[in-house]
Amino acid sequence: MPVRRLAGPRRRRLRRGRPGPVPAHASNTMRTLRVLHLLAVRGVRPAPDAAAVPLTHAGAVAEAVAATLALPSPYAG
Repeated sequence: MPVRRLAGPRRRRLRRGRPGPVPAHASNTMRTLRVLHLLAVRGVRPAPDAAAVPLTHAGAVAEAVAATLALPSPYAG
């Protein structure tokens, strides 16, 4: 399943956001996406002392997540 297809519903919800308090579901989505972006860029460690293993399609995942996070945070790139 393409990364963009998975992110579609979340992108639509974040795009509808307005200034003011951030709803819990939007805050949780943004936090989860930030962690996913970090894992896509740095890789995943299967154990604390193990070497990082890169994600499959890490570049595409990182790009799609960054584009989604830029909707509520345009200053972030």
